[in-house]
Amino acid sequence: MDTCWEIELFNWQYGSWGNCILHDPQATCGPGNRNRNKTCVRLSGAHLDDFICDSHRASFVSEVCRIPCPNDCVLSEWSEWSTCSLPCTGGKEDEGAKMRNRTLLAIAGPGQECFELMEKTTDCNPYSCTPVHWTTGEWGPCLPVGEGRNALSCGPGVQRREVTCSENGVTKPMKRCKFLRKPETEKPCNISCPEDCAMTNFSDWTSCRADCNTDGVQYKKRFIIQSPKHGGKSCPGALVEERLCTRALETTCLRLQSSAKPAYRWNVSTWSECLIAAKNQPCGMGFQMRNCTHFVLAMGSKQPVASYKFSMGEKSDDVASHGIRSTATRQALKMAVL
Repeated sequence: MDTCWEIELFNWQYGSWGNCILHDPQATCGPGNRNRNKTCVRLSGAHLDDFICDSHRASFVSEVCRIPCPNDCVLSEWSEWSTCSLPCTGGKEDEGAKMRNRTLLAIAGPGQECFELMEKTTDCNPYSCTPVHWTTGEWGPCLPVGEGRNALSCGPGVQRREVTCSENGVTKPMKRCKFLRKPETEKPCNISCPEDCAMTNFSDWTSCRADCNTDGVQYKKRFIIQSPKHGGKSCPGALVEERLCTRALETTCLRLQSSAKPAYRWNVSTWSECLIAAKNQPCGMGFQMRNCTHFVLAMGSKQPVASYKFSMGEKSDDVASHGIRSTATRQALKMAVL
């Protein structure tokens, strides 16, 4: 809540009583009435418009009076009201008061008797020591202008808030604050309209970077120009699309395969367990074997298309005596000792 425009205290200020005007214009003494003026002022003495003090109880500005006749009881005029005992009210049990009095000037003869009341007391400054002020609530949501079918779903709108008159945290009648500038209860606003996603068209496909051994991938992209806002339609589909590209290379790769020299590679197996050269011996000199195959690779393929016989160095007599010889794929040998 916002608390605004606290003010100085104010009250009515009264002028002096005028002359007593007799009820009977032909009479020279007797009952009549007299009047006085009142002005709304701040406690600092600055004058205000009278309507500002309307919420405060005013004293009488007209009262009965009497011009003494011979043999009447004669009393002095009422004195001015004393200063209020409190400048403002702190609570129900703490109220200000003021008084005035008059004195007996002549004892009554056969005329008008003396009034019994020689002193008057009245409450004063009944307003709170805490100035009244406007209290504002939070602004509500932005609502469309118009009603029913004429209401727009977006565009210009209006926000509203509650404004109350408060005094010391308690809500008071609105008229108590009417002398203060009232805060706005409405203000214009704008309801954002939905914005759909906006995208570019896809770019052209990128160049194909395939070779004879690996397929290529081509890409095409598009970009978001405007992201969706305020409930607009989301962006459809992916931003990047891809595809494999090999067909354009098939003729080229076949031509290269027919004209290129074959590529060779050794294909070697793991070593076998140690075989003892001497028969029926649990230990001693021995040998291990593994296969070594010569492959010819086709262009664009890792699969062998032919194999060639070969030998690894000179074959020892010990190995030959045991018939370690191959007519198809030679075996590589190494000596080992168990």
